[in-house]
Amino acid sequence: MLFYESVRFQKRSSAFRMKREILLLKDFVTETVKKSQI
Repeated sequence: MLFYESVRFQKRSSAFRMKREILLLKDFVTETVKKSQI
């Protein structure tokens, strides 16, 4: 049971990490666009 729980947690945390990476990427792109416009 514990093993199953840990696997589920790992999956969830990896999905959360992916979301955060995408958000960071978005921020980076918007910053780059702003700089190129100036």
